Amino acid sequence: MHGEVRIPGGRHTVVVMALIGLATTLGAIALAFVPPADEDRPAIAVLKVAGMTTTLMLAGAAVYFAGSARARRLERLAGGSPQ
Repeated sequence: MHGEVRIPGGRHTVVVMALIGLATTLGAIALAFVPPADEDRPAIAVLKVAGMTTTLMLAGAAVYFAGSARARRLERLAGGSPQ
């Protein structure tokens, strides 16, 4: 196919790279929940990280669902109403 790029190693390489990316991401998430050694209130620090993570994920989900609902409405309008 025109413009297609083959990755050396094929599917095996893609799976290995995806697993490395997943492990790196999970490691970074785990480390984000470890409070600094000089933190006076480590439980509060962990709660702040967890709270902001939850807030940002809910905001992202809200944007996604609002966009999905808008797309469905526009699709329904473009198709016209059956008569």
